[in-house]
Amino acid sequence: MKKHFFSLSIRSLMLLFCLPFVLLVLLSCSYFYRAGKEEITDLIQANAVAIIGQTSDTLEQKIAAVSNLPTTITASSYYYKLRKNILADREPISAENYRGFSNAVHDFLVMNSAYFNSVFLFLDDYTVSMFRSNTGEQLRRSNFYYEDFSEVYPPYSLHWITSASEPYPYSTFSGRLPAASLMEVLGSPDSAVHGVMVFGIDDRLFTTSLINCKITASSCVTLVKDGKLQFSSSELFGTDTLEKLSEEDLHAISSLAGDAVPETTITRQFGENYVIYRPLAYENMGVLAVIPMEEMYMNYHRFSDVAIKFSLLLLTVCLALYFTVTNLLTRPISSLMEQLNYVSENHLDTAITAWGGKEINQICKGINHMIGRIKLLMKNLEFEMLAKQEAELQALYFQINPHFLYNALDCVHQLCDLGEVEKAGQMVDQLAAFYRIGVSKGMVAISLRDELTHVEMYLAILKTRFEDFQYEISVPAEYWDCSIIKLVLQPIVENAVYHGLRPCRTDGTIRITAEKEGSCLLIRISDDGGGIPDRLLEDIRASLYCSMSEKPAHIYGIKNVHDRLQLTYGFGYGLTIDSVLEEGTTVTLRIPFQVLSQKQGTQNT
Repeated sequence: MKKHFFSLSIRSLMLLFCLPFVLLVLLSCSYFYRAGKEEITDLIQANAVAIIGQTSDTLEQKIAAVSNLPTTITASSYYYKLRKNILADREPISAENYRGFSNAVHDFLVMNSAYFNSVFLFLDDYTVSMFRSNTGEQLRRSNFYYEDFSEVYPPYSLHWITSASEPYPYSTFSGRLPAASLMEVLGSPDSAVHGVMVFGIDDRLFTTSLINCKITASSCVTLVKDGKLQFSSSELFGTDTLEKLSEEDLHAISSLAGDAVPETTITRQFGENYVIYRPLAYENMGVLAVIPMEEMYMNYHRFSDVAIKFSLLLLTVCLALYFTVTNLLTRPISSLMEQLNYVSENHLDTAITAWGGKEINQICKGINHMIGRIKLLMKNLEFEMLAKQEAELQALYFQINPHFLYNALDCVHQLCDLGEVEKAGQMVDQLAAFYRIGVSKGMVAISLRDELTHVEMYLAILKTRFEDFQYEISVPAEYWDCSIIKLVLQPIVENAVYHGLRPCRTDGTIRITAEKEGSCLLIRISDDGGGIPDRLLEDIRASLYCSMSEKPAHIYGIKNVHDRLQLTYGFGYGLTIDSVLEEGTTVTLRIPFQVLSQKQGTQNT
């Protein structure tokens, strides 16, 4: 019986032991869902509506109090004379009255700092532009135009406006505006001067009540004016519920606010949110609550009695299933994982053994077979990689352009014909030194001193042929013993002469410099020729990283050098090219700074 039991598949064992538990969980969840959904929903809805009602009453009381406070300014003699003078087309306010009015505004803000944080008075003849603020805000400019405001807000009465109103009477340098303000438009269509008076209400008057009104963890309660949310920032509410509302949801909320009847509460479900709206008795204002639907059912206190009974039952079943499944499945799988971890540490000679179900035994056999295949493949791959790298290096060395030798010998012939025997002899010596270093007794790596001598011989030969450029080699002596693979500077210098200087000028200069950067040596070859156009430079940079079979002909030499550097030192090294049109080009070689040892360079090219 035991043997037959362990011959079952893991899936069969899991199904055998977990099916009763799964059925029990499903039945329990179904019972809890049916028993609690309607009750919890009704309780949360009733609680939410009650909280919104209390918040609305509080805000209406605050709004009523705030609406009456500006009368201390609007009923003053200064303001009365200002109104009267505007209607009579006289000078709106004298300097003495302006000082008195300014002091009255200052006293008003000090006494009512808990309600108001700014006062703005502006006349469109620019005789008065006053802005007072408790928060340090500074006026940027006035946006008041009588025709735009008088059609919406009748003159000589206070109206509620919000920062979302278009247009708003003014703007500040910080961009922050009061969420709600009281505004009075001054003047008539026939008066010569018009103006506006704005009392900026402190946002905290509203936000304190709204933030404290917390129905659920992610719910938000905000103020709505003309169908628009006045507060929605996640920084203010500590949740992004309002910011995640879609345009469709916002449009539906705007329609809901427009259809609301005073002293009634409207509840709706918009997408994934439950919405409660209660209008206020002030100019299309209302309080809106947005509650995520997933939180409408979160009230574990109502289920405490039932949850305890089911929790005890589920705990007993879970413990029984846990110990049973652990003994049958976890132990063999854990043993298998330990052995696999040991094998992953490069102990490929280890044989995997484990006990358990049918699948475990098959997995062990498969892993042992796979380890044997991996060992064989790793050995074959190692030989293939070495052979491939050697073949690629050999192919790159054999790609050196032979035309230089032909041209140099032809130049020697011409010098001999012209009787310049001394120059011809000097050029033959330089050519011999050039190829002697290029051969380097079959060594792959040579010293930087020899590589610089090699490229100097090359430049001297070219200078004998053309005599239309100069060259400078300024490499500190402490870098001369640095190891470098041979024949990497000459192709770059050749490009600088033939493609950088000669097509553009006859008095250019090639400069070779070097500097150490950390553990690397940077060798720079610069010319002051015509430079490379931006698009061509991008193509050349991209071509450096193409495959050898895709190597473009126009950068063959540079690509050859780049590939050799990366094959020898790794992908962190190679060439970089910088160029400015009409100023010149700089090619930088990055190689590791290593002093040439006696054992280096034994590999044949």
